[in-house]
Amino acid sequence: EALLADARAAVAELHGGLRAASATVENVRAATQALPALAEDVRRIIRRLDEASRVLPESAEEVRAVLEEAGVVLRAIEKLPVLRSYVEPPEETEPLVLPAMTSPPSDHP
Repeated sequence: EALLADARAAVAELHGGLRAASATVENVRAATQALPALAEDVRRIIRRLDEASRVLPESAEEVRAVLEEAGVVLRAIEKLPVLRSYVEPPEETEPLVLPAMTSPPSDHP
């Protein structure tokens, strides 16, 4: 009888362990079902970052070129005697350098 009681206790303990393992397996299954959608979201984000990284250097170059041209125009206006009295002299400042700018500014005529 003691042997039978020990066997029943072992079976009950095993049954409890199987229920706990079953819940864990169900959690893992649910998580793995979400993985494909999560992976697709990550791929989409990577594609968007890749596209942005290709556009950003071009945009930075365009901004630099516009700022450079604006500087040329302002310097030309400052030299015109007729307009000189209407234009305040600019403050001495450091030139704007964009972080993405890798090439030195070109000289525009």
